[in-house]
Amino acid sequence: MRASPGCSVIVALAPAAVGLYGVSFWDPSALVIAAGALAACALVAALIPAGRAASISPVSALRTE
Repeated sequence: MRASPGCSVIVALAPAAVGLYGVSFWDPSALVIAAGALAACALVAALIPAGRAASISPVSALRTE
């Protein structure tokens, strides 16, 4: 499997981030917080269009196409 160019940039810049923020590269709490924030953003991004789609009648949606 090939690593994307972004992964190599992240690995190259990781020591600078450790010195800047004082968090280790594989800090479990930082990884959990980052994953939770991404999951929350994805959930909100999915719920907004889903709520909008659920508010209209399927028959009227099919008639307009």
